[in-house]
Amino acid sequence: MKNFFNRGVLIAAIIMLVFITPVPVHASYDADRIADNGIGDDGTSGDRANSYAWSMDLLPMDFENDEDDGDYLYIGVNRGLAYGVIKNIGLSDDDIETIFQGDIATPDPNPANRDNKGRIFRYKTDGSKGWELVFTSPVYTTLPTGQQIPRHFGYRAMKTFTNVSGSTDLYVASSSFTSAIPTEIIKIPSDFDPTEDTPEVVLRLKDSGGQNSIRAIEVLNGYLCVGFMNGEIYISNEPQAQPAGNDTSTTGWTKVAEFADFTAASLVNGAAIPPSTTEDNTTYPNAQFVSFNDYLYTSFARFNTSESPGGFWIFKGKPADPGDPTGDWEWSEVMRDGAGDPWNEAAGIWVFEDYVYVGTMIQFPEHLMRDDGISLLYNNLDKLRCEVFRFDATDTWEMIIGTPEENSMFDTRLGNYDAGFWDPILPFSPFNDVNASLNLYSWWMGVYNGKLFCSTFDVRVFLKYISGLLEFFEYSQDDIDTIEEYIDLLDLVNDNPAGGDLYVTEDGVNFDPVTLDGFDDEYNYGIRTLMGTPDVLFAGTANPFYGFQVWEVTETSDGGDDDSGSCFISAAGR
Repeated sequence: MKNFFNRGVLIAAIIMLVFITPVPVHASYDADRIADNGIGDDGTSGDRANSYAWSMDLLPMDFENDEDDGDYLYIGVNRGLAYGVIKNIGLSDDDIETIFQGDIATPDPNPANRDNKGRIFRYKTDGSKGWELVFTSPVYTTLPTGQQIPRHFGYRAMKTFTNVSGSTDLYVASSSFTSAIPTEIIKIPSDFDPTEDTPEVVLRLKDSGGQNSIRAIEVLNGYLCVGFMNGEIYISNEPQAQPAGNDTSTTGWTKVAEFADFTAASLVNGAAIPPSTTEDNTTYPNAQFVSFNDYLYTSFARFNTSESPGGFWIFKGKPADPGDPTGDWEWSEVMRDGAGDPWNEAAGIWVFEDYVYVGTMIQFPEHLMRDDGISLLYNNLDKLRCEVFRFDATDTWEMIIGTPEENSMFDTRLGNYDAGFWDPILPFSPFNDVNASLNLYSWWMGVYNGKLFCSTFDVRVFLKYISGLLEFFEYSQDDIDTIEEYIDLLDLVNDNPAGGDLYVTEDGVNFDPVTLDGFDDEYNYGIRTLMGTPDVLFAGTANPFYGFQVWEVTETSDGGDDDSGSCFISAAGR
């Protein structure tokens, strides 16, 4: 690509940029920040280690004091996730402090003062009560150094569910990343008082596979469904408290799937999906669930290695006897191998109108922590772009956002963006021949005001640290200079600033930008969770630098008859 960029082309590009005219807006949105700097245990002070709004749901609360009743937004967070990934690739705390210029917090040097316990916060959606800490993970063990190892490093998924007895509660899934610690589902009832109450553990599994993290939780036909990363799926219409301890406890639950069921289902269409092993831990079952057309759909992540290709898989299942959900289930394959691109390594799945929408991701942290991962990413930089697909009740697939020329399965796309939500700003070669998008994930989707919103993870903020990272990995100065030249040229072809993006579509096909810069904050490198209500769209960010934020996004006008296809957001409270 470097040979294309000569002096004449650069001059022409600059002239084109000068004369680009802003496009009139189609609709406008306001965004108000309601949480900043990772909140903090007192609800206001902030805690940078609370890095991701990792999970989000609404729970209607019913207290003895009626004035406090109403809908509450719950947020589950992790602690210093990006810091942990960076440490795993070999950087010391001093290296992190130097390379990232203090933008990523390092823990207290004294292990006894470190706090890695996951948290759950809540906020009354009418704004009449501020943020409050609902629950902090208990300690699993304390090391001889005094460091406390939490039972729950964070809370990656949550779901509000009304059981067969009519009780509506919030069920929250834990993550530990350590096989010795069990993964759990805890229950928060609608009258929960954090000063007096402790959530009940209603499901526990030891050695639950993969990252030892529960990602998949969904409601299907009156049952709460929970998926583990060893391939097992459990359902219950009335989850109950389990005895204390560390051993697997599934009383009141029925197991409706294990990895062998998906192996059998995939064999129908050819090669079986490979299970994870100690030597080849590249398949992560039950990355996400969605309920659609009386089926439970589950996505499996599978990432690339230098020896074998990756690509997500999707399966669907339902009871063989519809009248007996706790009996045998039938499972079948819906999609394999990344829907035509092995770099679509993982997939999120959501329902909008009559379709399931599929947003793709690469397994970015896993690659960073593997021996060959960084070189594998570097050698495939032109392929690391998210895509969006959809399928209907007949499991017929369409590409919505993507690049058909680089996909073995789809000849056309329906939507208005190439992979990575890429739209060239310069209409001549070579600039419009290269997809320079830095959107690696189509991270989350949510529905608000009859429209589908889709968020991204944008890696661009890391470019400001690239020289220091390359020096650490002992790249030559010539290589570093060359890469810095590419970064300078990137600004000519990619006008999408650092910070996660948020897009919206009304027809399910053509998307408009709502924000392209993480709500005017480059450190919000992704918008991790979305939750729509009749009045507002809540957006929780991933910000491993200065702590997650939560924003209220509201539509303020429909733009009249203008159909120009762009949006504008004004962000308050910045």
